[in-house]
Amino acid sequence: MAIVTAISMWRTHWLPESFDWSSAQLNIRKPIQAWSKLGVRALHLDAGVPSFIQTIKPKAVRHKVTSKKVAKKSVNKLSNQPSSTVTPTVRTVNLDMLALDVKGPAAILLPQGYRGPAFMVFDNFDVIMDWNRSVNYALSVAQMAEQLQYETKRIVGGQAAEDGALSFSEMLDLQSILNMRGFIAGEPDGLPGFKTQQALREYQLANKLPADGYASRSIYQRIYAEHYQKP
Repeated sequence: MAIVTAISMWRTHWLPESFDWSSAQLNIRKPIQAWSKLGVRALHLDAGVPSFIQTIKPKAVRHKVTSKKVAKKSVNKLSNQPSSTVTPTVRTVNLDMLALDVKGPAAILLPQGYRGPAFMVFDNFDVIMDWNRSVNYALSVAQMAEQLQYETKRIVGGQAAEDGALSFSEMLDLQSILNMRGFIAGEPDGLPGFKTQQALREYQLANKLPADGYASRSIYQRIYAEHYQKP
């Protein structure tokens, strides 16, 4: 199960165990009603905790993100902030009941795989992506912008996410092995780009694993062991 925090409307969501993890990609967008039919539900946080309905406007994002140096400094500052110790009561709400003033399709992103936090993003997320094509960086900038404006914003869920990203050399190794095994990740460059994610999804689908496309340490160790195991 993953928790979804929506960038643009900023409401946390619940994903069912039967969710098709391969559909959590930036280029796969659906109306909120379509996600609702797939079992995605909103989470309402009680106990005096904000329900996180907020909006990131493209104009506001352009104003806040004026330079890479400033943005990087702000993101680092955000990542070092302590998380709240408040444990709210959480209940699910059907998306259709939210009456959200949000138009256009939404995508669901899993920056730390299906075990980590997930994010629902809308068209205005593309404003940040036009400036920097890294999804993780764009998510950090959006989170930073929200926290600067509302102060109470925090990411919910993801406690089961795997710790530690692959090193540059490990990512190169993973890409090379995927290519050799027929899961085309493109020219190895040590970066977990879209081609690498797609190759991982194909591998995961072929092995009946959650197809989140995330280059976790466990998936790297599995692929490495399978490739170099002795006959």
